[in-house]
Amino acid sequence: MNRTHFWHLVKGLVYVQVLAAVIIAGITFNPNRGLTQLFDYALALMKTLHTAYGLNLTIETAETVFSQSSIVLASPSPLVPPGVYGWLRVFFAGPEDMLFSHIQAMANVQGSKLDSISKSENNVDSPPQAVSNDESVNKEEAADLKGTKLAFYCTHNGESYRPDCGESRLEGEKGHVNLVAAALQAETAKRGFTSFHVKTVHDYPDFAASYAESRQTVRSLLEKHPDLAAIFDVHRDAYPQARPDSIEINGKSAARILIVVGTDERKPHPNWRKNAEFAQVIYEKGETMYPGLIKQVRFKAGTYNQEFHPHALLIEFGNDQNSLSEALYSAQLFADILYEVFKEGER
Repeated sequence: MNRTHFWHLVKGLVYVQVLAAVIIAGITFNPNRGLTQLFDYALALMKTLHTAYGLNLTIETAETVFSQSSIVLASPSPLVPPGVYGWLRVFFAGPEDMLFSHIQAMANVQGSKLDSISKSENNVDSPPQAVSNDESVNKEEAADLKGTKLAFYCTHNGESYRPDCGESRLEGEKGHVNLVAAALQAETAKRGFTSFHVKTVHDYPDFAASYAESRQTVRSLLEKHPDLAAIFDVHRDAYPQARPDSIEINGKSAARILIVVGTDERKPHPNWRKNAEFAQVIYEKGETMYPGLIKQVRFKAGTYNQEFHPHALLIEFGNDQNSLSEALYSAQLFADILYEVFKEGER
């Protein structure tokens, strides 16, 4: 046998052995367990790195940030076991994609200490500092609104803003919408209203019973303050979005606002048109003062506890991709609008 034939024989034997090894590995390898373990190792490593940098992250938060902070890992695959998001795409991610993902995740979580959000019932006792807007508030006129009472509460307390805390919703905790409600109370009080912010959690432990729970809050408010001029249920857009819903007002970015009015389509709500009229007055005043800030008045089948008061409305401040600062700025602008509405006699 000459040397050429010998080397062909050796290579053939090697190929056969490699093929056999691949077949055996394919038979014995459990992709679900192996890939799940790989993903778990990645999450554990991410948590270790975050701890080293002083970031207090749970494994659930790490999974959320890891899987949703990059377009590479954005959508789950139906072929993958639960909890393993888009693993196939990981192998095709270029270094620039993974670098972007890690930088964005670090920025989102590290940039927010969430000092005002905890499991304590007192996590919004100190509302955020009201943004100064002295030009829009006349103190002598503001005094005339002392008898005008407003109330703010959140049916879905867990709703939050992803850019500031890495999650759209804080299960069992108070999310950023509570800070928006607190800001509304502070801003309207600064403009002369007598304002209340109810901090009761309504969406935990039973999210499906949120509106049943907040109904008790509304009833309690009206028992204590039957002369309330308006009641506002503060939310953000409930559906996850790809980009923030923002508008520039006076050189600053603000979260756009949606007013929701319930109708009598599902259950008796004979006076819902009074809520609609109030919403329309606010919308029109908003268009005069800050065009485009309030997107629209939207009518939905459901009462949303608005049947208890002719000036009860649900208001959404942006979506989960807006920043908290945008929502707080919108709260300031919305307080301006309410000031003008009630100053003109909507009591």
